[in-house]
Amino acid sequence: MFGLVGPDGAGKTTLLRMLNGLIKPDTGRIEIRGCVQALIALGAGFNPVLTGRENIYVNASVLGLPKAETDRLFFRCSAIFFLIPLRGIFSLILFP
Repeated sequence: MFGLVGPDGAGKTTLLRMLNGLIKPDTGRIEIRGCVQALIALGAGFNPVLTGRENIYVNASVLGLPKAETDRLFFRCSAIFFLIPLRGIFSLILFP
């Protein structure tokens, strides 16, 4: 599990669309090992009343990911927020 963070126009959505096979890169190739599922647009399926964590669990459930797997991935990824200062991104996960 990973997240992309960057300014508008940086290519985050384009990269996710390529990783999901929705569009092809102009040059080169993308090889995927394993399963890829992306929530392309934050506005699609994200409830502003819920916390980031709650939204992650709801959307993972919709994608068919078991809760135990979501727990494992969430805690594995959330550990990085304590190791690297990401300008308060972790607070976005905990609070609406």
